[in-house]
Amino acid sequence: MKRLWLCGMMLALLTSCAGNMVIRPDYHPPLAADAPLATVPKLRVRLLDFLDRREPPTDASRVGRRESAGVASMVDVFSERAVSQVVRDAVWTELVRNGHRVVNSDEDVVIRGEVSRFWVGTETTGLAWDVSGEVSLSLRVTYPEPGSPTVIRSYVGKNVERTYLTPGKEIMTRPLARSLGDVMTSMSSDRELLAALRKHR
Repeated sequence: MKRLWLCGMMLALLTSCAGNMVIRPDYHPPLAADAPLATVPKLRVRLLDFLDRREPPTDASRVGRRESAGVASMVDVFSERAVSQVVRDAVWTELVRNGHRVVNSDEDVVIRGEVSRFWVGTETTGLAWDVSGEVSLSLRVTYPEPGSPTVIRSYVGKNVERTYLTPGKEIMTRPLARSLGDVMTSMSSDRELLAALRKHR
């Protein structure tokens, strides 16, 4: 509880400074039918804490920058929550919505995650701004049985949106959230991952 309070205070201090913007690049699953992940027999999944492996190392909640152009000043962009938590919650949501359970013990499978990219940035082209978001995630899947192989899969999502107005919170959020959504779609339809999960169920 004390650590969460300190993180909140630190984020409040960072984002209270001039030139900072706070966004919520959370995952919003589609309303469409279940993904191919739902065809895997129901699993009990232990989802460990994800690691922030972005390079160069940066603040856990810093996710981008809006460059200065014309009368618009440079702005550092922060997430309301740590990047590792945002991405882990996205994987949790995708597992549960496709019929699997996230547990603390007696698991069928253990999933670890590493985030190597989670960033939104801007480029100006004359009167327009191109806002680009990118997310890169690696998953490591292991099983309780001794000698079981480790399955490592990587996913990348990239999106660009053009605007003719100075990008605010909404447009700085969209390409990043869409990229996270693309990563979840890739994960949920990854044939090699699904085959590995079926084989070891």
